[in-house]
Amino acid sequence: YVVRILSTRNYLRRETKVSIAADVILNKKVFNKGEVIASLQFKPSLQPQETAERVSRLFSLVRFRANSKEVLPDPITGNLGSFSTNALSELMETIGAYKTNFEIRAVAKESIYLSGPLSLELVVVSNGIEIKRFS
Repeated sequence: YVVRILSTRNYLRRETKVSIAADVILNKKVFNKGEVIASLQFKPSLQPQETAERVSRLFSLVRFRANSKEVLPDPITGNLGSFSTNALSELMETIGAYKTNFEIRAVAKESIYLSGPLSLELVVVSNGIEIKRFS
């Protein structure tokens, strides 16, 4: 189960009474390990800025799917998960050299539950063949 305790209003420090709402839900699995959460097609003719925008769009699609499955964000940061900046840099560098059309799939690195977080691998596929994984 996931237990959420939320304040019903904004409060200041030292307030003596705080109104809350409690929510208890079953922590069910929403994505299986290896499941494709979202994917986008890419063309080798894209400029680096266009490629970066498409990768950002892919992450937006992942967020949309996670939100539609009601995956809970981190209560402190509000993030659904994170992706290594080093892996993202390596991805951008690698796909910039491709000469044929390819697809990037956002895949669940492990089973993902309502309680989160999203743990992803980005998988580059060309002509149905996996080229490389980034995580």
